[in-house]
This record gives sequence, C-alpha cells and structure tokens, in this order.
Amino acid sequence: MGNLHVILTALFKKMGIDYVIPPPVTARTYEIGFKLSPEQVCLPFKICIGSFVEAIEKGAKTIVMAGGNGPCRFGFYGMLQEKILNDAGYRFKMLVLDQDNISKVLNELSSVAGLNKLSVASAFVFAWKILRLSEENEKLSHYYRAHCSDKRAVDRIESQVESLLLKTTTAEQIGKLKRELKYYYSSELKADIDPREVMRIGILGEIYMMLDSEANMNINRRLGYLNVWVDKTVYLSSWLLKLTSLDYFSKTSYAAQKKTARPYITSDIGGKGVQTIASAIDYSRGGFDGLIHITPFSCMPELVATTILPKVCSDRNIACLYLTYDGHTSEAAFVTRLEAYVDMIRMGRPRAAVETRVKKGFIYA
Repeated sequence: MGNLHVILTALFKKMGIDYVIPPPVTARTYEIGFKLSPEQVCLPFKICIGSFVEAIEKGAKTIVMAGGNGPCRFGFYGMLQEKILNDAGYRFKMLVLDQDNISKVLNELSSVAGLNKLSVASAFVFAWKILRLSEENEKLSHYYRAHCSDKRAVDRIESQVESLLLKTTTAEQIGKLKRELKYYYSSELKADIDPREVMRIGILGEIYMMLDSEANMNINRRLGYLNVWVDKTVYLSSWLLKLTSLDYFSKTSYAAQKKTARPYITSDIGGKGVQTIASAIDYSRGGFDGLIHITPFSCMPELVATTILPKVCSDRNIACLYLTYDGHTSEAAFVTRLEAYVDMIRMGRPRAAVETRVKKGFIYA
C-alpha cells in the first residue's frame, strides 16, 4: 500500500528478519485477485489477495496484514483473506496488526527476531524516520512536478531518493539524507512555471486508493503533469498514528476531524468517511481550486460520503470530481475525465482570486 514497503523493509532489516517485498502490481496481480476474491468486495481487497499470492510464490511464509475496527469491512480482511488463500491451497501464517493486538504482534516479531523490547522499539523509531523522509520526498515531488517544466527530471529524482531510502541502514545516513533532501530537488530543478498557471487540488477518499499509485492509476503524477499541485487528506504516517491512538493532540486527529465534519455528519461511518467530509471543508477554507474524490467500487464508508459531499461542495463553492475504480476502469476514460476536470477549473477560476493566492505566497514549506 503506497510506501508501506519502505517502512517495513527498514523495520525488518533493522530487526534482522528475512522479508519478501511483493512484486509491483501488474495485470497478473489483478487476475489472481479477481479470480480468488468475492465479486462484490472492493478493489484493494482483490489487489492484496493477488499481492499475497505473488509474495508466497517468492517464498514468504508469514503475511503481516493491517487491521481495523468500526463499521468498515477492512477489519475483517485479514481473517477472510487467510481463509480464501488457505482454501486455494496456500499455506502461511497471518499476523493481523490492529489496535487490539499491537502488543501481541510486536511480542511475536520480537520473539522471531530474538530481540528484547528495547531493541524492537529502536527498530520502529528507525523505520518511522525512514517513513517520514519518504513522505517528505513525495510532497517535494508534488510541488516541483506542478511548478517545473521538466516533469521527467522530478520523476527521476523522486525515484532516486526512494532508492536511497531503501538502502539506508544507519541513523547517520538518515540525518545526512534529511539535511540534503530538499537540495536533491533545488539543485537540479527550477520553478519556472508561472504560479498563476498552477492549480491546487485536494485528493479525498479511501486510504488505499489515495496511497497506492498503481491502484489509482498514478493520479498524483498525472495531475502534476497538468501543473496541478496536489495534496492528500491522509498519509501513511497519519494513518499509523491513528491506528496506534497516538494522534490525539494532532490538528488532523480523528477527534478534530469529527468536530469539523459535525455540521454534515455526526456518526462514525467507518473507513475515512468522516475524514473525507472534514478534509473537503478544510481544503475549501485553504483556498484550494478543486477536489477529487477517489474510491473503490462498493466501498461503504466512501459511498456514504459521496452522498454528502455535493452538499459540502455547494455550500463551500468548490468543485469536486468523483472517480470510482474497479478492475474494469478504463485508463483512457480516466485520463480524459481528469484532463477535462482540470481544464474546467482552470477556465472558471476568477483571475482576482488567483492573483490574491499568488500574492499570499502559495509556496512549498
């Protein structure tokens, strides 16, 4: 899921645990997932099934799967995926990591690695620092891809930094990369696109679709190529903080988002449903030009959010494009809708509002 493999690679490497990274998602991954999964289950479930099979084929004996609670079906994924794969003849051990059994899974990993709890905690801190650098790299790429004419150079630098992160093994290397990260971009790139031509769009929706570029058809990169500076409502770090209940004092904590969304929704509908509504409100307050809501077909929390978003957008005078993905989503149709939406917003932007935003200094910080 997105850059989750980066943090897990760093974690398992630090703990001395042999690990397998599933190969990149391909048409074969989809084929396996759709063959083994129930028809009406969402796209992320099917992609995970396909990825698990490909990882098992590469020698994986244990699968570490995230879990959850609440109305979203995600909380049942681990158990259901284990049963489906066992029925298909695959033998492995499934560790489901959720709020209710974090300590149990950590103790098991500690036992496998032969490390004490202090060493395990140190490994997690190391992996966390890697994750934050990976997300900072992604945010920098979003900014420069929208503001620079040499888009492919941005892609190359982003990939280069990601490779360095996967090879990082010491705290000294982390510190060096943290100091030099912005320089990797600024030394080669120049923000040569007129700021008035750059648009700001917020991405809302289901977490897997937002985080995984293969699943969302590289929507962030495609928007950057259209001179759109994107921002996502959730990153992996914020999701992990919520998973471990460590986000309580954050400005984007679930409690804060529930308060923001309260005029439109008062119940927990599971997944990122409440966050979707709250983020739409926050983006409208922040002067964003538009929103894009991405969700897998049959996702219940986002389906509920989809019925509320039009009212939020109408009240806040901000446009929203709704994109639903399944295994039959046409890439050509997806690109056409994306380009048409960006053109529509660009043509409809009041010039005075654009000038005001430029003067306020919408720059990367």
